Amino acid sequence: MEYNSRFLENTSIFTTAEEDYLESLANEYSIDQLLRNRRQYENRTVDYAYVSGKIEGNQYSRKGAAMLLQYGFTEAGRTYQDAAMLVNLRDAFAAVMKNAGGNITDVLSKHYVQVKEPQFFPL
Repeated sequence: MEYNSRFLENTSIFTTAEEDYLESLANEYSIDQLLRNRRQYENRTVDYAYVSGKIEGNQYSRKGAAMLLQYGFTEAGRTYQDAAMLVNLRDAFAAVMKNAGGNITDVLSKHYVQVKEPQFFPL
């Protein structure tokens, strides 16, 4: 597969009904609550990276992803690319959450997506 910069353009993927449903979920549990609860925040970070990685074909187990992202231990037999993917997903989640009150397009810019290098260290 070749790199195609058009894939970085904003594209709506949710219907209006889906957006309404997601908004109702967001209203039940606020971003502020998540950010104040360190344990839940770390768990959601791992969940996000793990599930997003699985969608992309990542081979890490849930437990392996948690060990990598929280303690820096890699899972036996897994590739560097899989580890780097999870770390990048964790870092993207953290960048969005850090600027949760702002516009996501300001956080996940083309420059951020194209240049970000993985950093292997715990949250």
